[in-house]
Amino acid sequence: MKQMNKLFLLVFCACFFSIQINAQSEKVAEGGTDVRVAKALNQDKTEYEVGNDGMYKVAFKTTGKRTQSALIDSETVKIFGLEMRLVFSFAQIGGNLPTPTVSKFLLEENLENFPNIWAIQKDKDGKFSIANLVYVPADTDGKTLNIALSSVMIAADKLEERLTKTDKF
Repeated sequence: MKQMNKLFLLVFCACFFSIQINAQSEKVAEGGTDVRVAKALNQDKTEYEVGNDGMYKVAFKTTGKRTQSALIDSETVKIFGLEMRLVFSFAQIGGNLPTPTVSKFLLEENLENFPNIWAIQKDKDGKFSIANLVYVPADTDGKTLNIALSSVMIAADKLEERLTKTDKF
């Protein structure tokens, strides 16, 4: 029963949080790149690439010979009046619907590892992607941004290895 209460609380909080984001989001950047990201990455001498979509991409070595990449969105949103930016890393892109065991694992992880959360998204072809994500202040410093990057990449890499036994990302 305690587990069910925790699960209900998690689902309620996730729904409330997503409703608040959708209700109070405000697109701040209109295309291009946000130079504040480059400035923060350069503070810690972090190597990065910038895609045509304005996303910053960072790759790190995780454990052993494994690597993982993460994306930093140039576009920002206002959440409760704070300008925030999304940092995320994929564990799976274009896979099958996660099993109940994996879904339960992700919900439990969401309970234990806030503010990082797992998100599952279905694409137009009916395939599923799983990403670990966190919002950071849009003008965050290099150290904080690198902590956010590390946390999403390590979590996504562990799940990628568990689900696929590969090192694709």
